[in-house]
Amino acid sequence: MKKFLVIALAVVMMMSTLAISAFAEGEINSTADPKDIQEDTNINVNVEINETTVYYVDVEWDATAFTYVVTKTWKPEEHSYATTGAWKEGKDTATVTVTNHSNADVIAVIAAATTSNGFTAAVTEDSGTANDNKLALASAVGQDVGANVTKATASIKITAPNAEGLTGESTATFAVNITLEGVTA
Repeated sequence: MKKFLVIALAVVMMMSTLAISAFAEGEINSTADPKDIQEDTNINVNVEINETTVYYVDVEWDATAFTYVVTKTWKPEEHSYATTGAWKEGKDTATVTVTNHSNADVIAVIAAATTSNGFTAAVTEDSGTANDNKLALASAVGQDVGANVTKATASIKITAPNAEGLTGESTATFAVNITLEGVTA
């Protein structure tokens, strides 16, 4: 559906740029032979360019499933468990990449909120910009397709609570929102 809308909007933009009006000043003698006309004729051409802003942004995610393994080892001399926790395969971070194909600058705002079980999520920008959860992306105008100029990345790192407090199967849910600042629908 998005591709259809983008194509339709591109066709409308192309059609609107094809309309060029031309006006001539002075009189034209329609009875004169064109090779006998010795006067210069001034022609003023007015060109109107109607440019429409098109927003086209790709968002790519790493896998967002994480497994935190809690290991409880019985200590018979103390009649208690020693509890440790670790991320399965060491994976505790997901990367989000935003690519701007628009003809305008955009700012992608990334927010992650913890919603359950004491796990927390923090957003860190990987693109060398200020760590304010905003990825500033330059317009794609004049850029080669696939150029890194219009890409920015951020990491969402998950932190586990103390393993002692986790029992049974625990599921943590996070809300990750990506909005385009200043873009109205």
